[in-house]
Amino acid sequence: VAKAKDLDLKRLVGMTRDAIELARQANQPHAVFSSPEAMERQHDRWLASHPSDGLALADRAITLLLLGRAVDGRRDAERAVVLAPRAARAYFALGLALAETGNDTLALRQYERAIVWAAEEERSYPEAQYLAAQALVRLGRRRDALIAYTGFLSMTQGAPSYARLAAEARNELAWLS
Repeated sequence: VAKAKDLDLKRLVGMTRDAIELARQANQPHAVFSSPEAMERQHDRWLASHPSDGLALADRAITLLLLGRAVDGRRDAERAVVLAPRAARAYFALGLALAETGNDTLALRQYERAIVWAAEEERSYPEAQYLAAQALVRLGRRRDALIAYTGFLSMTQGAPSYARLAAEARNELAWLS
């Protein structure tokens, strides 16, 4: 099981179906960026004229985490939650930032909130479910982790974009059983 500090955000964000939404959007869903630095510049430009855009702040928070700037990412994610209190992505970003700084208990709460708010929009949030399972393992809550990994596999069954994470989840399930 990976420790919070070892969480490979580039790999996780890169392999999910929400990769563009999570790490590249800045309200321009078709923009393509060559690097996290380019993403940060785009987010900064957008936020200069839209400082109250909670989703853009969540996106920049994730970008800052990709750049290894956990303190700055956490600051943006906390502000995103204040500005967009019903946005699953804001809670997901805050969960990532908290996990990166080693606070699995608070990270887990944010992933759970992301899952709840996504459900309010009648969608699932497999990325948050997967990371919640990892946090549960790190917290020693094996039984809850089994349930979370099983839920993740159920959400992503047959989705090719989740194949690698699903394989990792199955490995974790075998280890936990």
